[in-house]
Amino acid sequence: VSFDKGVNWQLFSKGLPKVAIHDLVIQNEAKDLLIGTHGRSIYKANIAALQEFNTIKNSSVAIFEIPSVRFSSRWGNARNKWSKPFEPNITFPFYSLNSGEYVVEILAEDDTKLNSFIIEAVKGFNYFDYNLSVKKQKNNLSKKAKNNVSYLLKGKYYLKIGTVKQPFVIK
Repeated sequence: VSFDKGVNWQLFSKGLPKVAIHDLVIQNEAKDLLIGTHGRSIYKANIAALQEFNTIKNSSVAIFEIPSVRFSSRWGNARNKWSKPFEPNITFPFYSLNSGEYVVEILAEDDTKLNSFIIEAVKGFNYFDYNLSVKKQKNNLSKKAKNNVSYLLKGKYYLKIGTVKQPFVIK
């Protein structure tokens, strides 16, 4: 992938096998890159963050747009006593100018800290998976499920890394 019109190139291959690629198509609305190989399959990568790179490349941390999540009353519940509870997951995409440890916080609209994590980020694009759990329970923002984990309810929340905040919504 090139961010300077082909002057420099960077490897873009995580999860992609070393096979011949014969077709590349960008689906503009979803911002997905579709990669067609012979004999291996079709691979799909969301490139929305890559398209924003030139505007954020000098930022110490940049959090990209976070897609909304649809709330489910099944979070933390199992279909029956033999199955595992259904756990939600959201992936937060962010960019880090430097490798190192970062504090990630999940905040309510009034800046109440609901959860926090220490993560190891690499220089460049990073992804943080979050199961929508809450450590500090707040009555109108979370509810304890049958697996004894409290999950966020419908509402607007914030992801904070360092001093940078980005909203996300649970519908």
